[in-house]
Formats: sequence, structure tokens, C-alpha cells
Amino acid sequence: MKKTLTYLIVFIISLGVMNATYQRKKKPVKKKKATIETIKRVVVASVQLGDNVPSTLERKVDAAIGLACFASNRYSSISFAMRDSVVKKLQNEGKDASALEVATELKADRIVFLQINRIANILRVELAVNSGDKFAQTSKGEGYSLLKYHQNDTSIIYDPSLLEAIQRAFAAAEKDSMMFAAAEKDMRVFPAPPLAIVGIEFKDSLKIISKLFDLKSQPVNGYDAVLTIFQAAKESTKYAVFDMDTRDTIYALENLVYVENNQAPSVVELKVLTKFGIYHCITGSLSRTEESTVLTLQLCTISTNGALTKIRAERAIISDEDNISELRQSLTRLTRKLLKING
Repeated sequence: MKKTLTYLIVFIISLGVMNATYQRKKKPVKKKKATIETIKRVVVASVQLGDNVPSTLERKVDAAIGLACFASNRYSSISFAMRDSVVKKLQNEGKDASALEVATELKADRIVFLQINRIANILRVELAVNSGDKFAQTSKGEGYSLLKYHQNDTSIIYDPSLLEAIQRAFAAAEKDSMMFAAAEKDMRVFPAPPLAIVGIEFKDSLKIISKLFDLKSQPVNGYDAVLTIFQAAKESTKYAVFDMDTRDTIYALENLVYVENNQAPSVVELKVLTKFGIYHCITGSLSRTEESTVLTLQLCTISTNGALTKIRAERAIISDEDNISELRQSLTRLTRKLLKING
């Protein structure tokens, strides 16, 4: 019995020592701090529509802003109905129903003002945000989207483009390029600067007849090349790519009636683009020498004085100057590499 008791005491003491040793060796567990991000409430104060935008678009803004806020998972949109109800309440009470007072009454964190315009096939949204103490801080953002959905080939479906343009403008105004990075794939939108496709210069030192370099065919081939680039570039999520009709509409507004797509862009042409807020372009050349025929595409920035600065370039060899299909395939491949379009 004494022997058993002695073994028991030794076991308990040993267990205590082992436990103490374990506690000394055991690393303390760091408690994770709970991070609950406050959802910011957004109220739209006004919507201004351009002359070439249908008035019905104003009603669609309510739903578009609501979807944009939902997709961000950081903002909550106050409906137009709730906003208008508060306006009516303040007016009935004889109080000021300004945007500031309405936002304060609704406990909003952001007051948003929108301007919506259209240039040919591009929808443009300019979004101004007031925030901070007494909403004294102002920031602005622009969003562009191609109007690519039509009903019966005549009636434009604005809803998808309106949502995309608002998302881009909102992210730009909030200076948060990753605002929608965690959204569902169809709503995963990033701020995207506008980009135009300008002339691809045809350079031929051989003067030997071919389908690509024939002088009479060059304007047609240049147009085809620019159109091919656009078809590939429009899939970019990082740029809002202007189609040729919109680009040419912009030229026409500045009395630049005829632009040759088989020529390098002129300074005048590039200045016109910057006047409409386009500071990025794709240009390039198709050069034939005795050694080879080389296609080069360049992604460039445009300065206000019409100068180009290369961001990056891609090159390919064209083996058959009579094969329009090979040129198209190379243009598509290089455009996707240039704009880093996956898939």
C-alpha cells in the first residue's frame, strides 16, 4: 500500500512537472481581432442626362447603383423611393430639403451626383462623390462602356453598359481599383481608361504587287486591320475600347472627316482624341523588306500635344503577303498579348 502510494505521488509530481514544461514550451495563441467593416450608405442626389441619352435611363440608375453597391460588398444604396420620401417629409415640415440635409436625415456616408452621356456606341458616366465631415470632400471618376447589346438590331439595351460604366466611375472616384475584384465574374469590373485603335502604317520598300501592299487595296486592308484589332481588344477588362464608328464620330465632330487607316496617326488626329478624354491607343506598322514582312503593334499613351509614348510592343512575321487571313490571325494574337487578354 505504501509502495503504491509512493508511486502515485511520484506520478502526480511528474505529471505536474511535465505539464509545467509543456506550458513553458507552448507558444501563446494570438487572438484574432474581429474586423467588421462598416457598410457605407450611398444616396444619389441627382442624375443629369445628355441630349442623346433616353430619359428612361434615369429610372434605371436606381437599380444600377443598387447592384454596384451590392457587388462591392462595402456599400449600400439608398433607394430613390426612400430618398424622395425623406425629401417630401422635410418639405412638409417646412425644412430645407437640400442634398446635404436629405443625406444627413438618411444617415448616408456618400452623396453621389451622376452625369450620363453617349458618343455613338460608347456610354460615358461621370460620377462625383461627396464624403467626410459635412460631405466637404469631393472626388470624381469617369466610366466608359461599349453599347454592344441590341434588341431587334435597332433598339439599344442600355442596362449592362450603364451598370459597367457606373461601376468603373464609382471605383475611380473612390480610388479603389479593386472595389469589385471579389464580385461575381459578370460584375468583376475595374477602372478602365478609354482606348482607341488608330492607323496601322503600311511600309513597302519592294513595290512588288501583293494583296496586302497593293496601293489600291491598302485603305481597305488598313480598315480591316483596325477592325480586327478592335474585335480582339474589346474583350479587355483593363481598357474601355472605342469602336471605329465612335472614333470616326469624334473625328467628324472636330471636322476631321477622312482618316486613312493604313497611315500612321497624325498629330491633329491624336490631339482630337485627347480632347475627348482618350489618352491611350493601339497603333503599329506592317513593313516589307527583302528579308521579311514584319507586323508591329504598340500600346501607347497620347499626350495633349499629340505625341505618342510607347508602353509596350509586340511583333510577328507575316510569311505570305497575299494571305489576308494570316494577317488577321497575327493581329488578333498580338492584340491579345499587348492588352494581356487571357483565354
